[in-house]
Amino acid sequence: MSGGSAGAAVLVFTLMFRFILLLAAVVLLFAAFPSLLESIRHVLGLNRLPQNSTPASAPRKNPHPDTDLKRDPVCGTLVYAGSAFQKAGRGETLYFCSKTCRDEYKG
Repeated sequence: MSGGSAGAAVLVFTLMFRFILLLAAVVLLFAAFPSLLESIRHVLGLNRLPQNSTPASAPRKNPHPDTDLKRDPVCGTLVYAGSAFQKAGRGETLYFCSKTCRDEYKG
């Protein structure tokens, strides 16, 4: 190996080593960043929610205030009692997901 090609090989190795170190530093920075950012926000008091917002863990309002679920006797679908198709029979009210299921019911 001549002196020129050996120097070029060392230069290539040095550049590759620096690139790998830089890449590792970036990966470690991104891995540590979420906890670092959370610590900074905690120290600065920035982790509080605005007054008119709710945390993600807060219970959400049910879009169906009627939470009484009934099972359609024809297809087995669960339906909200307040919005289901109904049919009275044998002293009880039956709940259906559609007019088709209500009309198909034989009971």
